[in-house]
Amino acid sequence: MENGNGITKADLAAALTDLRVGLKKEIVGELTEKMQTMNGVLTEKMQTMNSVLTEKMQTMNSVLTEKMQTMNSVLTEKMQTMNGMLTEKMQTMNDDLTEKMRQIETNLLTEFHRYGKGQQLRLHTIESRDAIITERLAIIEERLLHLESRRPPTV
Repeated sequence: MENGNGITKADLAAALTDLRVGLKKEIVGELTEKMQTMNGVLTEKMQTMNSVLTEKMQTMNSVLTEKMQTMNSVLTEKMQTMNGMLTEKMQTMNDDLTEKMRQIETNLLTEFHRYGKGQQLRLHTIESRDAIITERLAIIEERLLHLESRRPPTV
């Protein structure tokens, strides 16, 4: 089929296919170039972001380290203060306990002394009565002896 120009349908199809292939190559080439450009830009942006993030992380690490050291110092100081207060409180309690124990000891000794005084008085009274009874018994024995031997009493 000729259309009067001497170009056949097959020629048109081949030309169209060549045009398509050429356009496809041109589009693929442009797309590849654009993708390479975008890839370079993205790589550059990622490197920039990586640098910024690394810098920010180092800054945050420094700040956190400083804060932790400050908190450690504050906590150490507070613990030392608490330790001092507890030591002082324990010493006070020890002193109070020692004083109370001494007071109890004094009270016990005083009461034992009072009890001993009463027992001593009671024992003295018993000994006095015993001496009187012994004396009276001796007098009775002497009288009985005189009565039995019929001698006159010497009293």
